[in-house]
Parts: sequence; structure tokens; C-alpha cells
Amino acid sequence: MKQEPFFIRDGNSILDRNGRIVSFRFVANPNEAKPQECVFFPIKWSDIEFEESSFNEELLANLRTTFKSFEEKGVWLILQPLWQEPLWAQKETFSLIDKMTHFIECTKHLTRRVKDCKSIIGIEAPAEVSTEAFQSDFFTGISKKHSHYLFFAKEVKTENFLPLSVLKN
Repeated sequence: MKQEPFFIRDGNSILDRNGRIVSFRFVANPNEAKPQECVFFPIKWSDIEFEESSFNEELLANLRTTFKSFEEKGVWLILQPLWQEPLWAQKETFSLIDKMTHFIECTKHLTRRVKDCKSIIGIEAPAEVSTEAFQSDFFTGISKKHSHYLFFAKEVKTENFLPLSVLKN
């Protein structure tokens, strides 16, 4: 089931399906969001992958229900997977590359579980590890199944990402 994008990228602009430039109104509290407003939705890596390669499916099911409720309200979401390492990843045996790989796999698992949530328009790469290689791998890993997402980063390192500054009101 491939989703058609609600928004597309044109350089550093975001366009709707009719080719008009879109400006989002952001609200800090998701519960106060109104139709056509946008919310950043933070999700901690440590909450999803609490054990190595073991995912919190109950949390993911609850997130899906929450995202569907935003869809019903007409509220847009940008997922913000947060680089908060689970305890198991803090071992000396895990290199930064290993951690980045696990983080991308965890984020891919999250996006698979919420793939039918039309309220999600994009995803932000975490600033803590946003190197060119990480952004490239993050984009490649997630866009393969979710080409309708827009990809954002605080500091853009690859052409596949938009700077977060394009979202400011």
C-alpha cells in the first residue's frame, strides 16, 4: 500500500498537491492542535527499542491509535525520533556506527507500524548524529517504503533533506 504524498518538495519549499507553497502553523501542545495545523511528535529511541532488536509493540500500537486520531482531526505530524540511547546501547562494545544502524532500524520499524497514518507528513533526523553518511542512510532506509515523507534536519548534509528553518512560521 503506497501512499501518495500530500506535500512535495521543490528546492527548499513545500508544495501542496496543487503546486501551491505551503506554510504550516505549528502548535507546541498536540492536544490543542486544530485542523491543518502541524505538530512535531517526539519519540524516544529508548522507549521503542528497550532491548536490543526488541521493540515495544504495545507503545507502537498506541502511537498508531494516537496518529489516527490526529488524522481524523486533520492535524499534520512530523515525527521526531529522539536520540536517547537505550541502556543496552550504552555498552562499550557498541560503536557509534552500530548505534546509528540500530537507530535507523528502530525508526524503520516505527514507520512500518504507522505506515497507514496519513497525518504523518515527514520525519526529522536527530541533530546529535546527523552526519552526511547518517542522513544518507536514514533517508535510504526509510524512504524505500515511505517515499511520501518529507525529510528534515536541523543542519542539512545531503540533498534529500529540508532545513528545519523552512517550517518556521
